[in-house]
Amino acid sequence: MKKKLQVGLAILVLCAAAVAGWGVYRYGQISKAIDAMNIGNTTDDSSRAYDRPSIRQMKRDFFMTGYLYAFFYKSIADSMGLSGGEKVLDFGCGSGAPDIYIADTLSRSSGSLTCMDISPLWQRVARLRLAAYTNVEYICGDITSLPIKENSYDVILVNYVIHGIDKSLWPGIGKALARVLKPGGRLHINEPDEEGHSMSMDEIRVLMTGSGLKEVSLVRTKILGLVMPRNEGVFMK
Repeated sequence: MKKKLQVGLAILVLCAAAVAGWGVYRYGQISKAIDAMNIGNTTDDSSRAYDRPSIRQMKRDFFMTGYLYAFFYKSIADSMGLSGGEKVLDFGCGSGAPDIYIADTLSRSSGSLTCMDISPLWQRVARLRLAAYTNVEYICGDITSLPIKENSYDVILVNYVIHGIDKSLWPGIGKALARVLKPGGRLHINEPDEEGHSMSMDEIRVLMTGSGLKEVSLVRTKILGLVMPRNEGVFMK
């Protein structure tokens, strides 16, 4: 019995070492790829300005969202119920964490994905992540002033975006999102619900319904029912 426990422990140690080694290798690959973008150093890690991330922040985000938390972002893409032929907008795409799964689904049919963000730096990271897909376009700017045609998108994703924007700007953003969504189209929104870092269910409901969208569902949930509480909603035009 003791020998079996020792063998089991040895196997666990070897597995842990292999996973750690793989992580170091993948992070090294990501670092080289981002360094090759030649964007120079931006701000240091003490800066909280979203549109001016440091090189270290970009590398860390790419690794964490693309590997350690990949299951979470895949679940977001899966929850959108895409058939493959839709025209999808990811508003505030950041590094494009869920977009690799969305683009993959849409690539199996005639669908397309638009990644929109105010930060050209984060968009460059998203381009790196999605380089293998030809059905993706990128728009950099403020949705309230961009010349996007009305009724352009079948589905819109808003994933951990609006809570970080000044509340005085929310009404304009809500109306702009509703304007570019097609009649019968769906808007999927996920926002954190943690102290000091949140957008409440009531705030989501008021913003979306006040922008002319109808509530389909709105629930509070957590990853594996344990961590990262968030409010998850679906609204329809």
